[in-house]
Amino acid sequence: MGAIVGTAGHVDHGKTELVKALTGVDTDRWEEEKRRGLTIDLGFAPLDLPESGRAGLIDVPGHKDFLRNMLAGMGGVDVALMVVAADEGVMPQTREHFEIIRLFDVRRLVVAITKSDLVDDEMAELVGLDVQTLLEQTRFEKSPIVKISSKEHTGLDQLKGELDSALRSLSEKDYDRPARLPIDRVFVLKGVGTVVTGTLTSGRIVQGDELVVYPMGIKTRVRQIHVHNEKRDEALAGNRVALNLTNVSKDEMQRGDVITEPGYLESSVMFDVKLELLENAPKLKDWTRVKVYLGSTEVLARTAILGAKEIEPGGTGYVQLRLEKKATAKYGDRFVIRSYSPMKVLGGGIVLDSNPEKHRRSDQIILNVLGARASGELSDIIAAHLNTGLVHIAGLRKSIDVDEKLFLNAVDVVTKDGKAEKLGGILFDKSYLKGIRERTSSILEEYHKENPLQKGMSKEELRVRMKMAPQTFDLFLINSSEFQVVGDRVKLVRISLELTDDQVEEKSEIEKFFLDRGFSPPSKDDVVSKYSSQLFYSLIDSGTLVRISQGVLVHRDVLEKGKEEIVKAVEKKGPLKLTEIKEILKTTRKFAVPVAEYLDRIGFTRREGDLRTLSKPGNRK
Repeated sequence: MGAIVGTAGHVDHGKTELVKALTGVDTDRWEEEKRRGLTIDLGFAPLDLPESGRAGLIDVPGHKDFLRNMLAGMGGVDVALMVVAADEGVMPQTREHFEIIRLFDVRRLVVAITKSDLVDDEMAELVGLDVQTLLEQTRFEKSPIVKISSKEHTGLDQLKGELDSALRSLSEKDYDRPARLPIDRVFVLKGVGTVVTGTLTSGRIVQGDELVVYPMGIKTRVRQIHVHNEKRDEALAGNRVALNLTNVSKDEMQRGDVITEPGYLESSVMFDVKLELLENAPKLKDWTRVKVYLGSTEVLARTAILGAKEIEPGGTGYVQLRLEKKATAKYGDRFVIRSYSPMKVLGGGIVLDSNPEKHRRSDQIILNVLGARASGELSDIIAAHLNTGLVHIAGLRKSIDVDEKLFLNAVDVVTKDGKAEKLGGILFDKSYLKGIRERTSSILEEYHKENPLQKGMSKEELRVRMKMAPQTFDLFLINSSEFQVVGDRVKLVRISLELTDDQVEEKSEIEKFFLDRGFSPPSKDDVVSKYSSQLFYSLIDSGTLVRISQGVLVHRDVLEKGKEEIVKAVEKKGPLKLTEIKEILKTTRKFAVPVAEYLDRIGFTRREGDLRTLSKPGNRK
């Protein structure tokens, strides 16, 4: 199985020495680290265990000045190996690292009391009690504690056994999820090219895969894969991975970027989160500037506290993190925050929405949604989102990154209780659906009263007034039996558009008015001064009167007859001048120009200099 063990603990408590004793690898690879005897950056080594096989071991810095590097290494850790020196016991950085382990929701913990060769048994026992006190009333309180000496190699087999047991107790990783690799190193190898390393937190990567680097959205391809320094054809979740990438340079990537499959992630400048504040942290006020650590990412943000003005030490609250640059996350990701200055771990929590909209601070519906998301219960999440009116099923499923079958089962649960109605890919709250149907009916009824001869209201105008997205509006109309869509118009089904005998006669007179005038048609003012404007506009609406240009309308029968005459003339004489078209249509230049331009516009004719010829038969309208 692929899994990661990560060290933690106070500076100079022997983490790197222990890693070397367990693996034979000195993870201090920088000259400065060797000169100072101090781990500065992340180090990596393969750890071979009897039952679990090969795991990755990450060695992190213990010094507070390099805590950002420690945080970058903890995001993908499955088992934490917390190191406490027997000659010093639990120290400030021990406590801080332990809180980070807890906040990142690392699944298992094993404690190694190092340097036991430097103290007597009684002192070692006291340090063990000190560690137990630290772990009390946490989910790690029954974690194994092993006394070891890296120098004398005592206790190492027992420690390996406890690590093996901890790894074997973990649930199997889901290799079928989309691949996701937070980058912790980027470099160039001569003769190879750009290489990135990281812990593959989900899915699998196969040689040749087309992937994307976020947040920039750079497309790349995997040329080579190395797992624990061995060349492989694929890497699985839990592996320490090095990828040789094509089509992307070292300068285009950095620690904190994420490599994944196309379309799986979105870049955002806001995250909705549930935040837990440490008991020893200061009160968190609204709009505090903090550093956010997520995966291998470090990004500055402001805290927009939702539903409250501040969060008390040891308390929890919902917060919208307003990031100072784009980052990526998924629902359920764990994070840690530190104060901007002086830098101190304040708390951490869980990402509830990785691409939200801005919220009003006291929006109770949003607070209910975040509460449901924090619970993790799918039916509760769907029901809470329904309080906003509707749920786009595919969008919500992607947002919470859950198995499709499980999600659709939860949708069925919500619809069966009678509170929701599913229309296509959208789930509507029934009371909301009833409300928008009533409002649509009211708007259309008012329109029909004011425009009794129109075949319906403009669909786009109605959509804008209803403040609905185009696809949602179309789906709503299609599934509402009381509304009828005719072309680009919407009418109430129960409204009849039948004309009285007098109206039929007057409508015929308007048509005759236009037929008699041919291509020298009357103006709008000419018509409405004699006849009903409602009937006039109904003829335009039905297409009986064709709008040639602004202010020029021609009866469609006149237009069709004119087109036939132009075809005959072109077939007889060839391309026509405007003066010839004017004579064919028996009109003046005032009307011939807009008619000719209209025929060009609809593709009936084609202008070639001062002449016009017919378009190809298939292009004519």
